[in-house]
Amino acid sequence: MTTIREIGSLCVTDRDGHIINHSDWNKINPIFLPVIYDVVNTYSTHLQNDLHSVYIRGSIPKGTDLELLYILSFSKLDM
Repeated sequence: MTTIREIGSLCVTDRDGHIINHSDWNKINPIFLPVIYDVVNTYSTHLQNDLHSVYIRGSIPKGTDLELLYILSFSKLDM
């Protein structure tokens, strides 16, 4: 039987209903920087001038360390 793990979070909103962004480059654990740089380099190489932006989302830019807890069982980089 498959077990569903309760991970992740919902987007929190302010009083006006705008999504509050908890992501910050300074919150990223340095262990993830090499793969982030590799992905950005790969995107830049293949897309060149067609690349406008790269967004990192999920627990990594929030610095929640959720990824570190599960890094041996699964890990992902949402970009």
